[in-house]
Amino acid sequence: MQISESSGTDFRRYSYHLQKGDKMIKRWDNSPHWKDLKTFPYHVHQGNNLEPKESSEVFMEDVLREVEKLLSPGMRSN
Repeated sequence: MQISESSGTDFRRYSYHLQKGDKMIKRWDNSPHWKDLKTFPYHVHQGNNLEPKESSEVFMEDVLREVEKLLSPGMRSN
């Protein structure tokens, strides 16, 4: 997992990137691109698909809950 987060009094930028080997699992970020999304700037990428999906703003706690779900029995993959 790669985590990048910075914030100040009037901004917050983040990127949470889950990857296994050369396969991206999921990445949440709020980079100010994909302006056509209803949730701009918040979006998520899944798998190796670069097209974003709408997402709410996420925080580290949200990502850790998602990782926990992915690692739970029955959800693990080799």
